[in-house]
Amino acid sequence: MSDERQSPLLVRSAKRDRANKHYDFSGAPPEDREDSDYHDGHDSGSGDMDGYPAKRSRRNPIQGEPRVTPCVRCIKNMGDNGPECFCRSQAANNTSACYECARVGRKCEKLPPNAVTIGQSLQLAARRMQDNQTANVTNWSQLVAEAKVAVGDDNTNPHPAARVAIQRPAASAEIPALNVAVPQQSSLEHILLRILEGIETNNRLTQQLIAISRSTDKNVRRLVEMSLANQGENLAPYE
Repeated sequence: MSDERQSPLLVRSAKRDRANKHYDFSGAPPEDREDSDYHDGHDSGSGDMDGYPAKRSRRNPIQGEPRVTPCVRCIKNMGDNGPECFCRSQAANNTSACYECARVGRKCEKLPPNAVTIGQSLQLAARRMQDNQTANVTNWSQLVAEAKVAVGDDNTNPHPAARVAIQRPAASAEIPALNVAVPQQSSLEHILLRILEGIETNNRLTQQLIAISRSTDKNVRRLVEMSLANQGENLAPYE
């Protein structure tokens, strides 16, 4: 009677042994590489109940040094969540993504060329504020707004209103009148200067003519004296 009760168990055990001969249930995952962002969370010989390999989990990144130039995502994070979200690199040397992008599994986008300068300024300001140098940063909101505009995330930026305010003086009718008056005054002064220069030139010419006239009179007087002397007549000396 005991053998009849155990026979079903023996049958199932025999089936399991035959299946193990045809399938490998070791579940060993591919070998890890140093530059991979994933690692195996189980031992190489472990497997699940169905005989499939263990699921590979994402490697946890380690924070590195602060970056000089932040990425696009970190600029948005600093604008939305504050300076404590400044951009950091990973501790691994062979990784290109920043720590935050690697942590959430997002693509780390580099800044466009027009946003590099403002991005570096925002990153530096955030690091100073985290180092208790908040007093040295007085334009945080302006830096955030300009950086978001540079990376194309200006949905909450009130710059359109500011641009309208800048355009209003250009539409005013008083500014062109002032601009017209300034050249007229300058041209009048230029004409007066030319007139004064002409008067001075005329005075110099007049003095030269007077000197030439006196010199001519002297020469004429001498010629007359010489002519009279030849004729034997004496004249009063020329003064």
